[in-house]
Amino acid sequence: FVYNGEVQATLFKKWVCEVRFWVEQGRLKESKGINLAGKYLGRRAYRFFEHDVISKWKDFNLTEFFSELFDYVFPVDFCMQQHDKFDTCKQDNHTAIDFL
Repeated sequence: FVYNGEVQATLFKKWVCEVRFWVEQGRLKESKGINLAGKYLGRRAYRFFEHDVISKWKDFNLTEFFSELFDYVFPVDFCMQQHDKFDTCKQDNHTAIDFL
């Protein structure tokens, strides 16, 4: 699927897992996987790829690529927002799995 740069952690994680799966199953070099991943980026996420990756995709490894894409797409304080949100949660009668 095409990841358009939506600020949705689960969607981003799903896309990252798919790209890692392609690279692993296709026995691709990470740089080749990054180059191919650009075909599955749209809108804001593709702008990042076009501006920051196309000319130097061979210099990235997957972890750096995903990290920089995350930093480009998500707000600077996204992780802090998630921590704050988690801190206000109450487990009540939910199981630990359902709570998390």
